[in-house]
Amino acid sequence: MAQTHESGSVSDAIDAQAGIEYWNNISADEDGMLGGVPSWEGFESISRIDLQGSRTFLARLGIGTQRGRRCVKNVVDAGAGIGRITKGLLLQISDQVDVIEPVAKFTDALHGQAGVGTIFNVGLQDWQPQPGAEYDIIWTQWCLGHLKDAEVISYLQTCKAVLRPDSGVIVVKENISTSDVFDEEDSSVTRQDSSFRILFERAGLRLIRTDEQRGLPEVPPVRLFPVRIVERAWNTAARNQRGRKATRTIARARHTTSRNAGDDRVLVGRQFACSDFYHSTLGRYRSRSMNKDVKWQVRTLAKNQIEATQAIRRVNSTTGV
Repeated sequence: MAQTHESGSVSDAIDAQAGIEYWNNISADEDGMLGGVPSWEGFESISRIDLQGSRTFLARLGIGTQRGRRCVKNVVDAGAGIGRITKGLLLQISDQVDVIEPVAKFTDALHGQAGVGTIFNVGLQDWQPQPGAEYDIIWTQWCLGHLKDAEVISYLQTCKAVLRPDSGVIVVKENISTSDVFDEEDSSVTRQDSSFRILFERAGLRLIRTDEQRGLPEVPPVRLFPVRIVERAWNTAARNQRGRKATRTIARARHTTSRNAGDDRVLVGRQFACSDFYHSTLGRYRSRSMNKDVKWQVRTLAKNQIEATQAIRRVNSTTGV
């Protein structure tokens, strides 16, 4: 069950061995890596959209295969799993990708693959780069939740020591919540934005850009999947406004006075409250830390969101909102 702590660091509750045991029981395929989400109706394109969002972010940093952008030499995929990001993104923009993944069965298929270099079957907190290693990008996605705060700082400092001078970046792509939340099922923490910023500062890193993952399916709403992509040396970018616009739209629908829209207002109100509950307790779509109750909640949201969207349209067409 997800929990928030009133005092101390929520991450102190993390048990690394419990997290490894959890993932050892997960299937070594894309569905397993994404918590079964791709098998739900309407969510089949989650991985493709995620990769495209990451590709777009790198393009803004001048990295990519298109004209005017550059490819890089050496990259790390941290918490790589089965290599979904390695194969779907990083190998396309680099000469070699080294992999860090504590669950050995996930990396079996990566051995001998062209472009894949050293495979480190260790936790991020135990990673020791090879002597003389130098990386252009260290990509860290959906895995810092398994590290305690002190371990995150130590890991980032290790990364900083092997970045290519003046041009190397650490990219962190994580789900965020409105408060730090611990999940007992896989022993992980979903951190809030401010917690990440504090950890980056303590590791001696400077933010040069932040962004949100866009384009995810509208069910549940995009604002339920806030993703922050961060690296080294940074300017703050404008935040995605779609969530706030959606909130205003739903609020207008809920407060309409049309008699003909009474039932729709109830439906929209229920969906809005449900969405807020989900956002405040978890704030993510990916089930690295989803227990069974939360998975049921997401399925319910996915089903009801279609009805809610239709209800909003009916309310708007009836009242002119």
